[in-house]
Amino acid sequence: MNLEIETKIPNKKSESADFYIDFSLKLMNALKEKAQEHNKSSDRKISVSQVIEKYCGAAANYIKDESIDINTYSMAKVNEFLEGRKGEFNLDKAEKDIKKFGLEFDFENLNNLYLSSSRDKNSNWFEI
Repeated sequence: MNLEIETKIPNKKSESADFYIDFSLKLMNALKEKAQEHNKSSDRKISVSQVIEKYCGAAANYIKDESIDINTYSMAKVNEFLEGRKGEFNLDKAEKDIKKFGLEFDFENLNNLYLSSSRDKNSNWFEI
């Protein structure tokens, strides 16, 4: 008797729920590290929760644009917040952070991720 086992591999890695969980965890670690780096070099201390709220807020308010994806836009808003430079949007630094933390993925919608700001109690939340 011969058995053939067929395995289904998603066409795109981004379609897998596991991929979104892994990406969300990497993102949380990156935001945590950015908050820690900021607090080491600044008198103005911020919490990881504030950084997550800034990222989520930016992603929630993102308007689709061909020149910038939601992830880069949100990371640029985090950097703007950390540097205390409202209105100074640095895409180069955001792109470097995304490469540094291995976050090169356009998740298209915040609802695809497993993270939330502390204000949003109904979303899935991972504590690091």
